[in-house]
Amino acid sequence: MFSIAYYDRFFEDKNDPKSRMSANGESSFMFGAFSAGLYLILGICSLPSVAEQMTKAQWDLVYGPVAWVALAFGTFHVMCQG
Repeated sequence: MFSIAYYDRFFEDKNDPKSRMSANGESSFMFGAFSAGLYLILGICSLPSVAEQMTKAQWDLVYGPVAWVALAFGTFHVMCQG
């Protein structure tokens, strides 16, 4: 699904099926992957078996700065898409 046929603006040469990604495409892909990874951490920490083992400091770290960075990366991902 991630090909020039669907996302031609993310590739340097729109006519070459083996074209390299542009800087905009690479940035969007990177921020999307980073935000997905951080949201995965948030999801794992919300499981009852994990949440009950976390201290208040760990909880505040995960659902404070980590959540805000995940949100920022998701926003950058969408902004790179245009």
